[in-house]
Amino acid sequence: MPYTTHTISALDVQTPTRVLIADASAKRRAVLRRLLAEQPPGPTSPSASPASMTIMETRSLAEVSAQEPPLAGVPGSYPNVNRQLSTAGRPDVVVLHLDLLPTNGADGAGEAHTPSALPHLPIVLVGEDEEDPRAAAGLAAGAQDYVTLQHMSAARLRRVLSNACVRHRLLQSVAASDAHFRMLADSAPVLIWVSDTSKNCIYFNRAWLDFTGRSMEQELGFGWAEGIHPDDRTRYLQGYDEAFAARSPFAMEYRLRNAEGQYRWVVAHGAPRFSPDGTFLGYSGGCTDITERRLAEEELRDSEGRLRELAALLPQIIWVGNSSGEVEYVNERWTEYTGLSAQQSTMGGALRVIHPDDLRRVLASWTEALQSGAPYEAEMRLRAADGSYAWFLVRSLPVRNAGGEAIKWFGTSTNIDARKRAELVGATLARLIERLRQLGQPDQVAETLVSALADELRLDVCSYSEVDWGAGQATIHAYRQDGLLLSEHTLPLAEVIWPITAAQIMAGKAIAIADLAADPRSAAAYTAGKTPPGLRAAVAVPTKSGERGVGLLVVGMHTPRSWTPDEVELLERLALPARLALEKARAEQSLLVSESRFRLALGGSPVTVLSTDQELRYTWVYNPPQGLAAEMLVGRRDDEVLPPAVAEPWMALKREALARGTALRRELELTVGHFYGRYDVTAEPLEDDEGRVAGVMVVAVDITERKRADDRLAFLAEASKTLSSSLIYEETLQQVSAAMVPHMADWCAVDLLLPQGAIELVAVAHVDPAKIAWARALRRRFPPSIDDPAGLANVIRTGTAEFYPEIDLEAVIAQTTDEEVRQVLREVGYKSVIIAPLSARGQTIGALTLVWSDSDRHYDEADLTFAEELARRAAVAIDNARLYQEARAAEADLRALNETLEQHVVERTAELMRSNQELDQFAYVASHDLKAPLRAIDHLATWIDEDAGHLLPGRSREHLAKMRGRIQRMEGLLDDLLAYSRAGRHQGEIAPVALQSLVARVLETMAVPDSFQVRIGDAMPTITTPRVPLETVLRNLLGNAIKHHDRPAGRLEIDAWPLGDGMVEFVVRDDGPGIDPAYHERIFQMFQTLLPRDQREGSGIGLAVVKKIVDAAGGRVWVESQVGEGAAFHFTWPEKAAA
Repeated sequence: MPYTTHTISALDVQTPTRVLIADASAKRRAVLRRLLAEQPPGPTSPSASPASMTIMETRSLAEVSAQEPPLAGVPGSYPNVNRQLSTAGRPDVVVLHLDLLPTNGADGAGEAHTPSALPHLPIVLVGEDEEDPRAAAGLAAGAQDYVTLQHMSAARLRRVLSNACVRHRLLQSVAASDAHFRMLADSAPVLIWVSDTSKNCIYFNRAWLDFTGRSMEQELGFGWAEGIHPDDRTRYLQGYDEAFAARSPFAMEYRLRNAEGQYRWVVAHGAPRFSPDGTFLGYSGGCTDITERRLAEEELRDSEGRLRELAALLPQIIWVGNSSGEVEYVNERWTEYTGLSAQQSTMGGALRVIHPDDLRRVLASWTEALQSGAPYEAEMRLRAADGSYAWFLVRSLPVRNAGGEAIKWFGTSTNIDARKRAELVGATLARLIERLRQLGQPDQVAETLVSALADELRLDVCSYSEVDWGAGQATIHAYRQDGLLLSEHTLPLAEVIWPITAAQIMAGKAIAIADLAADPRSAAAYTAGKTPPGLRAAVAVPTKSGERGVGLLVVGMHTPRSWTPDEVELLERLALPARLALEKARAEQSLLVSESRFRLALGGSPVTVLSTDQELRYTWVYNPPQGLAAEMLVGRRDDEVLPPAVAEPWMALKREALARGTALRRELELTVGHFYGRYDVTAEPLEDDEGRVAGVMVVAVDITERKRADDRLAFLAEASKTLSSSLIYEETLQQVSAAMVPHMADWCAVDLLLPQGAIELVAVAHVDPAKIAWARALRRRFPPSIDDPAGLANVIRTGTAEFYPEIDLEAVIAQTTDEEVRQVLREVGYKSVIIAPLSARGQTIGALTLVWSDSDRHYDEADLTFAEELARRAAVAIDNARLYQEARAAEADLRALNETLEQHVVERTAELMRSNQELDQFAYVASHDLKAPLRAIDHLATWIDEDAGHLLPGRSREHLAKMRGRIQRMEGLLDDLLAYSRAGRHQGEIAPVALQSLVARVLETMAVPDSFQVRIGDAMPTITTPRVPLETVLRNLLGNAIKHHDRPAGRLEIDAWPLGDGMVEFVVRDDGPGIDPAYHERIFQMFQTLLPRDQREGSGIGLAVVKKIVDAAGGRVWVESQVGEGAAFHFTWPEKAAA
């Protein structure tokens, strides 16, 4: 009978869309077709459109022609089906009645089986009897499911068909994956094995069978264990059993017999296998032959003793690692620096001294070296015994056996902290400058500057402003305080700077104050409220660029802070680049505004617009560049008005636009007399009314100031890298001078003041090498004197720059009587000069000279600021190099001195005390600073919940609520950390304290459940003590008793009595769950809780705070408790605190 096809649009999108029904009964086929056509119950979205289903039917498999090949995936060979599928497509699932299930016997008798094509498509069997034996046979042969038509619903039928498709795809995926695994395993050189959940091995790859010389049947189960050496067998099988029981990976070494009957050492690695739903499937693993390594290790043991004796005598840190990279030996220098013994440094202990920020990088590079066997070298920070960190250069070389395998690693660690700190300052500066350069909006530059600095230096406050001295106010372009970023606003000068620094700021001098309240320079202003509100420590760095006044970078802290030289240097070196980046962004923003206005109204635009004919003669000019007039250009070409070198690029652009017939855009330079500009030029062919090319339209946007600011910023960044790249400053100064020519000067020279008062030329640059030699000869002929009234000597003597924007050379020559000097002036050809002082640490050590002579260009105020900044950076580099050289010399002198051991101990003790103070301060500041980003995250989460909470799915709202809960937990933890850092330090006023009243007041401020009974001792004494620390101890103990009680109702007792030795004993007793004596000491440690935080909220710091406060007061605290018997916390406190 021919196939019939029905298209039904009543199924949901998860149901298969093409179904083949194979059933001899038309009635049953109709029932199935009706069920598939029914709409599922439940609400339906109005916008949802039902998917369509194509149903194909056949009544008998006997109609199948054996001559026509079957379609892959369809049971049997069905001509009608094949023809139907050729138009309807391949079915997703086949519904097959048991009556049509093929059998092994003739005429349908015999054992039922599925067609050979069955595994390629999911099959669902249909019948009337749930106990029909044919169904079990069909399922065993590969069908996915069996259903009966009794009580069958449309929804259930859809689920059965969908599940059958899913199971079929999973089975195909597993079969393909297993075949792929066996192919890969047999091609691997490693000995691979797989076991099932009962520990029996079910697979060995070809490499294993070739190694052992045994067959798969011999090795299966536990047959493989026969090849283990008798001395190793029990140990290995025990470890194998323990790993299985724990479901944990394992690695063990043992001897395995090979095909020749020899025992070879192998290392076996095994790991548990799990299904996607987490079901344990057994183990898989591999073995690697390590016999040569074991032999080489034995050979090395004899020489290690001698090596360690030598390493103990060396002044450098020496260490030795095994083939896996684990440290086996460290010399005494390591122990002296880290405080870790040799035993503490093994088994991964050495990793504890690596800075957390470096650990991941170090482990990755070390792992790579272990895998490749290449020599290792890395820079990292290592923690000293006093808790401080220093940079070290760590190198290691592998020791190889005869087979080339690395069996040992010998390493050294060299202290490079001084050099690395200088590099980090330079790198941080370059990174921040590059980040600012990439921004296009002025507000982005200012906001990024303050945010990056606040994060980099962990600042409470950071602002960038421009000062208007005449108006007595400052425009704050960006202000960040405690993680919050404020928009641009204007403030009086008194709220931005303090009067004591006004003169210094006007002079361009930076100032750093560790404590505004204590420093004599600011104490009076601080007391009078004339310093920035909320600041206790601050650094102010002024900078001047162009004509926009003074820019001011101010950073600060709410608490006193000792600013390091590196921090101040970073701020000083960043101030001008930040200002230049801001000016560049303003120029770019101005350019965008100008371009927008040009599109709306050409008359209001400063853009130059010109048109030419086909011969490139100008026909119309609007707003010509500086130095050119419209009447000079109309009717002429560029090469008839400008020098050939200047005109050619402009003409070439127009010619190319004409030739290509399309608009072109380039950056071009223009020099007209003293004027030099850079333009963003677009040239586009002009067409007449008939569509013929009549000439070229040129639009030129002046980008001179933007490019100059960009060039200066880039040059300063590159110069910083060059100056910090070497301590031989003569070489770096020459490199920087050469880079200045000819883009920023025709001549560039650097002079330094020698100790004896002479001035030495250390670097000079010009495009012509012959002129450089001439300049050096001229300097020897006419050496400057430090007493000269003007010029180079005056700049070095006074520390003030000299600026000559435009020099009338002929007038200068006319005033000179010495003919030889006149000749020198003509040879140099001065047109514009800047002489900037090289100043560092308040002293002028030389000068930087820039000269325009050959080019027809002149310097302006922005160039002067740039030269002063470049000179300052050069001076800092020179000063650092000299300090380094002096330090090296001093170090050499110190080595020569035979100081006594007692003096060393005194110095180290003082250093340790200072480090402990710094660490204490750091913990206090860090606890404050970490809250800022948490508040920002909480605000963002709150805003998301308020703005879009009703739009989020339920699980997303749960995740959002969990995130806010974690934020609150973290804030609580930070509050506890802050309390811990304050504990024992802030005592407060000493006054009489009535203990009974104090306890009552503490209980009033706490949320004590009404179901709790509280008893306060009626004979508690009055003592003289700071109230706040004692109140903190009582609040923590009472809070713990309430929070950790295991019943709704409870009982609290608080009492105190004198001990007679000047101390008072307190007790806080509850009837809660009690504490196991094993934890009586542990609970007073940081972050220790007896229950997981998911069960009981808490940071684990409260009792640590209690102990710290009590210890600081001179008392002691302890607990008496048994599980189930409540707890009694005792502590002692002085009756009369020392003043």
